[in-house]
Amino acid sequence: MNEEITSTSKLNVMLWSTYDIANTIFSMGIVSMTIIQYGTIMGMMNGFDYGLSYFLTFIAVAISNLIVAITIPVMGTFSDNSGKGKPGTILFGSLTILLTGMVFLFNNIFIALTLFIGANIFY
Repeated sequence: MNEEITSTSKLNVMLWSTYDIANTIFSMGIVSMTIIQYGTIMGMMNGFDYGLSYFLTFIAVAISNLIVAITIPVMGTFSDNSGKGKPGTILFGSLTILLTGMVFLFNNIFIALTLFIGANIFY
């Protein structure tokens, strides 16, 4: 078995670690904890009752996770085969940050949840 060992800079390791920590915080903080409460409150502010607000938010999370489950194998394969994962990572990471920030700019539950779906897909 003839494996070549490649070296990487400490800066690259630090940057990748920072990116990984940010991904974990997004997954735990936004997808798992914040969006359910935010969507439920936003729905109630838009005139829906608690049950419907929670249901709409849950459906948005389910739709985004279903789209991710379907597309991630294709995107992973494309990234691995192209050998150029870093530009895609930077683009998708930037879109995730942009769309997540925009979620909180709108007072309409449907716009906010649509932006969340996009952010979760790019995540």
